[in-house]
Amino acid sequence: MIHKTGSHSGLRRGVAMALIGAMVLGQPKVVEATRSVSEITNEKNNLNQEISSLGEDIAAVVASIAELQVEIDQKQQEIAEAEIALQEAQAAVDKQYADMKLRIQFMYENGDKGVLEILLESGSISDFLNRLEYVNAVHTYDRDLLDSFEAIKQEVEAMKLGLEQEKKELVSAETQLENEKAELNSILASKKMKMADLDKELKRAQQEAIRQQQAAQQRPSGGGSTGTTQNLNPPNTSNISGAAVVAYANQFVGGPYVWGGNSLTNGCDCSGFVHLVYKDFGISTPRYSGAFASVGREVSYNNMQPGDIIVYEPKAGIGHVAIYAGGGLIVEAQSSSAGITNNRAANCRPIKTIRRVL
Repeated sequence: MIHKTGSHSGLRRGVAMALIGAMVLGQPKVVEATRSVSEITNEKNNLNQEISSLGEDIAAVVASIAELQVEIDQKQQEIAEAEIALQEAQAAVDKQYADMKLRIQFMYENGDKGVLEILLESGSISDFLNRLEYVNAVHTYDRDLLDSFEAIKQEVEAMKLGLEQEKKELVSAETQLENEKAELNSILASKKMKMADLDKELKRAQQEAIRQQQAAQQRPSGGGSTGTTQNLNPPNTSNISGAAVVAYANQFVGGPYVWGGNSLTNGCDCSGFVHLVYKDFGISTPRYSGAFASVGREVSYNNMQPGDIIVYEPKAGIGHVAIYAGGGLIVEAQSSSAGITNNRAANCRPIKTIRRVL
């Protein structure tokens, strides 16, 4: 009956870990004045997973409480039935005891004279013994029947006590689960407050990223043409929407980064990602990041549109290329550790040039 209580031990451990996490979250920590959009977004993603996990834990606790309540109701019904059985057993004992007293009173109300009367009324020794044996048999029958009823009564009493103890344990388990649910809800509320704070921080970081982008427009490039000193905004030469390109690219966010890979689902590198996305729209592009610097038409930073290609300055001899997603962010095959992402700022590293191929 109470074995279900053991199934909640994992939940209790989960609650303990969550409480520790909440304590860590609640401690003051030193952070940079303005974190990057990608850092805040990553923390939001992790927090979303924690909130989702907490929601699953709460749902499991609520389901367990419901199951326990059904068991408690069933146990209460069994106790009520045992109480009726106990009353019936007690009535049987009382009746048998009363009947036996009447027979004893009838047979032995004159004390030892009853045996003498049996002897006098007997026609022979054999008749006397038979009558005496009958009297003893009646007494033995009464005694055995009374003992039997008493045994049944004790058995029912023991059963009722056992049922009441089981119900007590079930109620205790239910109380414990209610406490766990309250703790989980408290942690969930805390994490939702944290999420609200992150939303505000993300908004500030995005505004800062836009401010930095605008400031970058005023700075001449030291490493190739970026169009920052000009106002380059070539018209589209295709009927393909940049938003459609970005929406398609976003389908693969979360996928793996594979150096030299040529699969949007099984893995690709930065240039492979851009190449394969545009290939799906029938647009031919190079396969290597450096070659993207000469495709299409150059675009000024302040005129970037979703679907434009951003080519970055090489870092330690390694170039990088991404698709501008709008809102100051890019969608890209970022790295082997991060995979395909869409949460970094467009100016996350020095830009070499921006190209429009649509």
